[in-house]
Amino acid sequence: MAKDDIISEPIPLTTGHKSKSVEPAPLVDEVLDAAGDDDLETELGDVEISEQLSAMQTEVYRIRESVLLIGDGAKNIVQAKVRTVAEDLEDRIRLNPIPSVLIAAFAGYCFGVIRR
Repeated sequence: MAKDDIISEPIPLTTGHKSKSVEPAPLVDEVLDAAGDDDLETELGDVEISEQLSAMQTEVYRIRESVLLIGDGAKNIVQAKVRTVAEDLEDRIRLNPIPSVLIAAFAGYCFGVIRR
């Protein structure tokens, strides 16, 4: 494995959503596979600790990016759902203004009685 393929600086785990370009680095599984199965029982063989750390940093960065994308998608879904519910409520009020006013008046009356 060439030294050029390894990230030498730690990747900051910020909450920003802008994706940085990351130099290609091996995945954790690839680094461990490169060590060989016989060497894993005693030591990790030729694999340097810096290679392991850089592979883990890359893995964490990729997982972090995936979580951020999932979070953004969930936020967009919730916002769309809230918008839809608000639009449905507005449509019901437009179609049935008298019952809506009566319900609002009754709710205000109940609130006023409770607050006394």
